[in-house]
Amino acid sequence: MAIAALLFAHLWIKHFGNPGKIITFQGSAERLHQPLWLILGILMIAGILFHSLYGLRSILMDYVTGQRRRRVLLRWFLAAGILFFIVYLFSLTPFVR
Repeated sequence: MAIAALLFAHLWIKHFGNPGKIITFQGSAERLHQPLWLILGILMIAGILFHSLYGLRSILMDYVTGQRRRRVLLRWFLAAGILFFIVYLFSLTPFVR
């Protein structure tokens, strides 16, 4: 539900909040200097990562048998999620300085 709310807010603000305004890289970079936008972006990516990796993990659990293999799979998905999130945070560093 939170992902849907963040997605709706993102779409509304970016595309319908200022009709006729062209979305530019500069405008997006300026928006990231504001803490509210930065927090919303981070929350949205965290939610999307969790939702997508958990869904993929759930699908694969139907095909993976054995508790040991399932624990290994869980650890791989946790590591991938943490890695992707860290990469995303590093990609934001030029915008928050």
